[in-house]
Amino acid sequence: FAFVLSVAFSLSLESALGLMLMGSCPGGGLSNIFSVLLDGDLSLSITMTFISSVLALGMMSLNLFIYSHYWVAGGHSFPVPYIQIMVSLALLCIPVAIGMITRSRKPEWAKKGVALIRPIGLLLILLALTTGVYSNLYLADQWTLTIVLASVLLPILGFILGATLARVFRRDFQKTVTISLETGIQNSALATGLIKMVYEQPDSDLLAVVPLTSAMGQFFLGIMAYVVYLLSKVTKRRNAEQKDKEQVTVITDEYTDSFQMSDGEDTSPKHISPPLSPDITYVI
Repeated sequence: FAFVLSVAFSLSLESALGLMLMGSCPGGGLSNIFSVLLDGDLSLSITMTFISSVLALGMMSLNLFIYSHYWVAGGHSFPVPYIQIMVSLALLCIPVAIGMITRSRKPEWAKKGVALIRPIGLLLILLALTTGVYSNLYLADQWTLTIVLASVLLPILGFILGATLARVFRRDFQKTVTISLETGIQNSALATGLIKMVYEQPDSDLLAVVPLTSAMGQFFLGIMAYVVYLLSKVTKRRNAEQKDKEQVTVITDEYTDSFQMSDGEDTSPKHISPPLSPDITYVI
């Protein structure tokens, strides 16, 4: 998708390399957080993030070398950031290991920890939005319509592709959400860190415009999805409560009607004719 968008929007060499670098990066912690917020499968999310990070050790440089031939004769390649990827893997695996040990030895602690995941995730997203957006306001001077569209369409197309494949293979809602998030969200910190490691300023700033813009798009798209999901849950809950009230009302009305009918049959006064006496002659 990154290569197709770069060609379709006729991006410059710097923007195209930044977009393809972003598309070659593995998933990051943001996809795990949104998987929790959207009631996805957290275990599947962590597994996919781990596998994509391991594959990135070889695939990042290979992808850039293959697709950059369109702009650079002989191709253009970045050094693989082995240390950064290994740090990302450690930051991913260590908390998982701690959680597994805690769940096996202190299940009550694990339950309390799970209850804290959602508010902590929301707090991290709010911090990232406030500090991240403010620190990257300088990007507005480099923004063009094509850069913004390409940067935002990259995660959107990833979401659509992941969700489509998940539904084709008949995955349930939780797994569909998770696969969609893992396909559309990339580790932008890895992309920008690699750019700053390879290039000096101002070239590094030019190449980092697209990854940072795409990262902001991922944040806002994820928050929009979370808000829509919350609204849908509230609407479903209200509809269910309204339906329950209607059912209770119908049952109450039917019970009242049947009670009134039975009450009328059993207790209504009936006219009883007096018995005829044999000693009295009745004249009609």
